[in-house]
Amino acid sequence: MRYSELVQRKLRAALLGVGCLAVLSSCMAGAADTSADRAKLEEVESHYFDLYNHSDAAGVAALYAADAVVMPSGAPVVRGRAAIQAFMTKGIGEMKQRGLTLKLGAIDGVGVSGDLGWISGIWSAVNGAGAVVDGGAFIDVHQRGSGDWLIVRDIWNSDRALPAPPAAAVPPGEPPAAPASG
Repeated sequence: MRYSELVQRKLRAALLGVGCLAVLSSCMAGAADTSADRAKLEEVESHYFDLYNHSDAAGVAALYAADAVVMPSGAPVVRGRAAIQAFMTKGIGEMKQRGLTLKLGAIDGVGVSGDLGWISGIWSAVNGAGAVVDGGAFIDVHQRGSGDWLIVRDIWNSDRALPAPPAAAVPPGEPPAAPASG
């Protein structure tokens, strides 16, 4: 199985699991009105993109819980608010160097159960000419604390195809292997 297929399967399994939890929690919550909380989660997401595009890594990091975990596409896991701020500082700098802006696309799901909430949607990176150079999906899990919704888990992927693995090196002086016959 190729690495990209494995990543896609794991992401689908994670999203399915979150979806199942959301359905179960909404069934258990009964008729509780969560519309204000869902709207707040959408507001936090929009604010995240505004802060990021205004080079405010400290502001972005403040949206995360102290023990939050970020699982970025193509990079190691980042744990804790201080490490998240450092990660965001670096990412913002790289985006600005390349002349890119992050755009929040469609929100395709929001759910709340008690003090836990989640939001998922689409993101893109756009260059100065308005062309999309990358994009993908995200899902954030939030926890309410002291009245605020803080991100406790954040994961996103990229729709760009992963590069093909390098071809096996052939030692000098040896002919390449013949294709297998079938």
